[in-house]
Amino acid sequence: MMIDPENVSVTDGIIHQNVQFFSPASYNLPHFKYKHLPASEVRNAWNQWIRWFESVMDAANVLDGASRKVQLLAMGGLELQSAYFGLPGAEDEPTDVDVDPYKAVKVKLQQHFSPKHHDSFERFLFWSMGPEESESIEKFASRVQQKAEKISFGKTEMESRHIAIIDKIIQYTADDLRQKLLEKENLTLDDTIKVVNAYQTVRYQSARMAPKRVEHAVNHLSTSHSGVGRNPRCQRCGFNQHRQGERCPAVNKTCLRCGRVGHFRTVCHSTLASDAVST
Repeated sequence: MMIDPENVSVTDGIIHQNVQFFSPASYNLPHFKYKHLPASEVRNAWNQWIRWFESVMDAANVLDGASRKVQLLAMGGLELQSAYFGLPGAEDEPTDVDVDPYKAVKVKLQQHFSPKHHDSFERFLFWSMGPEESESIEKFASRVQQKAEKISFGKTEMESRHIAIIDKIIQYTADDLRQKLLEKENLTLDDTIKVVNAYQTVRYQSARMAPKRVEHAVNHLSTSHSGVGRNPRCQRCGFNQHRQGERCPAVNKTCLRCGRVGHFRTVCHSTLASDAVST
């Protein structure tokens, strides 16, 4: 291998080849623009851009934290600067001399652009992945591997089994209970069961404390004909009668009028006891 004599130095008889570094600007890193992106795509766009930026800093030998911070804000562009300086305490300098200025800025931007997702949600996204249009199976396999590296599937057989149970409960439970479960980080199976049991207990107590109601029979499947030539209507949802094997959308839904499960408010015939007396 030929060595350029202009790029070498000799110290104590040892030849050292000088490494030439380029200015970060010479790498033409594009500004980080995210405002035109859907909210669901900002996280991935940020993670990709910050990896690219750090690769440029390493190639340009910009290792000092203060210098990296300056380069980050300069090369990030106006949208990134606007986002950063709009964060609480963004312009406050770290009081601890051991704190890396670049890492402090990166953490704030990471929390803004890429908030941590619940482990169960990350696994849901993983199992929902599919090949994109015209994507080869090789590229899809590579994308799946990259995604899997960032997800916890459990370190032991028992932990993996618990994770599978937790994910199944979260996926198929009621919306309000799902939100309660997703609010908890490092959710264990014991925690999940406790939250579910508490939720069911509160629902039972709330139902018992609700005002008594005078009800008509609405929670049975039947059809009615309002005229000749008209389609029969489902008494649960009010839509045209369902085909054989078709699931009614009102099943397991809570009526917003009477609070009972199994029908929509538009077909509810229940009235409060006080209304029945007054009429």
